[in-house]
Amino acid sequence: LVLFEAPLFGIGGEGIPDYARDLWHFPFHTTRDVAESLITGRERLYVEHFFTEFAYNKGAFDSATVEEYARLLARPGALRGGLEHYRAIEMSTEQIRTLARHPLDIQVFGYGGSHS
Repeated sequence: LVLFEAPLFGIGGEGIPDYARDLWHFPFHTTRDVAESLITGRERLYVEHFFTEFAYNKGAFDSATVEEYARLLARPGALRGGLEHYRAIEMSTEQIRTLARHPLDIQVFGYGGSHS
């Protein structure tokens, strides 16, 4: 199992931390159909916003990279699939809390950047 920058809500805390609730995109992404309606056709603007506003190195992604992410996000089902990750956080938190009671018997690697 390999995890990259993946918070495991439910471990080491009581659930979803306040910082996650305070980020505007968490509740936005959980609003079914509204998020899809507002992002569809504007995938490049959406992706570019996250790459320039949330990235530690705001110049790390060139235009071609932004275009590729936007192109892939515009594929049928891709946007909804990505948003469902946020919509499942509450359920995942409970599942993780329950599953954490039993240690894994496989190798686990976790990778993260110093600036998340």
